[in-house]
Amino acid sequence: MRSTKRIAVILLVSVVCISAGFGTEDQNQLDPYENTSILVEAFVVRVSTEALAEAGVSPIGQGPKGISILKIMSCLDDPEKAAVVSGAKVVAGHNEESEVHNRNTTFFKTENGNSVSYNAYENGIQFEVSTYIEKAIHLQYTFSTSFAEEDRKSSGPPNTFSLDWRGGVSAASGKPFVAGAVQDDDSTTFLILCATIQESDD
Repeated sequence: MRSTKRIAVILLVSVVCISAGFGTEDQNQLDPYENTSILVEAFVVRVSTEALAEAGVSPIGQGPKGISILKIMSCLDDPEKAAVVSGAKVVAGHNEESEVHNRNTTFFKTENGNSVSYNAYENGIQFEVSTYIEKAIHLQYTFSTSFAEEDRKSSGPPNTFSLDWRGGVSAASGKPFVAGAVQDDDSTTFLILCATIQESDD
């Protein structure tokens, strides 16, 4: 009888130890970023060709004369030559998606002799991201923006712009980078992204 009880105690201890071992293994397999949030910021920056040349940027952007965040920031010191023309921010959880949409109507006044009219222009932003953290932050993003700008030197309708970017990148937390750009004769318009892991309040 004592032998039977001794065997039962040994089996019980073994089961407890095995269960504890499984619990430890499950804990080790938990995703360390499960409750992590990432702030993703997008900035659309237009820089004149003249300002880029002054910053030492080659028109074809190769080698040490290529574009960098620091060179773009130096161009922003002169608002006549560079400006942030659009932007958006979203917070997404690890391995989750997030989006923001904004639409509005801008009216521009047009005078023709004694006649005055107001023309409506639709503009807005659409920013969608999905995020995943594994050593670096992995982003899938879509950014679209449209807007109208009045040319004070002209009596005609305003200039309208529509820009769309989509892609996938890996980024270091808190470090902005150029995700894309479009270039014309007078300026280059950049999409700058920055993804930052948010610190826990705990």
